[in-house]
Amino acid sequence: PRCQQIIDACAKHRVKLCTIFPSRFADANAALHAAVQEGRFGRLTLGETTCKWWRTQQYYDEGGWKGTQALDGGGALMNQAIHNVDLLLWMMGDATHVTGFTATLAHERIEVEDTAVACLKFKNGAVGVIQATTSVYPGLPKTIAVHGDRGSAVIEQEDVLRWEFSTETPEDAQVKERFAQKVGAS
Repeated sequence: PRCQQIIDACAKHRVKLCTIFPSRFADANAALHAAVQEGRFGRLTLGETTCKWWRTQQYYDEGGWKGTQALDGGGALMNQAIHNVDLLLWMMGDATHVTGFTATLAHERIEVEDTAVACLKFKNGAVGVIQATTSVYPGLPKTIAVHGDRGSAVIEQEDVLRWEFSTETPEDAQVKERFAQKVGAS
């Protein structure tokens, strides 16, 4: 009902309504995307993202919608890691093939997965990996990584852990300094 009210109000006032993936606007992710667009990685070979988080059983028990198919829409992959999946596709491009496994391993009374892994093949020929979970104690920082035949970059939370290219530029040192480990785990 609330979503429909928003849709109706936007239609009435002739304004655009959209959803966003806010992780795209984080400075480190924007820098990574720019490097991909500039061809810094050469041929893209591997993209990977992880969202290895922990949620207690109480987390699921207290929220009437959490862990339900109808209201949550999915588990660790759809709820917690959806922003990581978006970043991976934003960096690597569309996927042509996806295969994976899901399981509910650490929680009871939920209808959705708490652990998921996927392997992807992208339109550009690169391959990829997604790991999404709420079953990893105590929870680890989320990551996005892009690799190619001329460079590799790894971002953990908002920290650049790795930013290496076969042809370095003066801006590379600035990126490394600006996004050096500061944020830590979520």
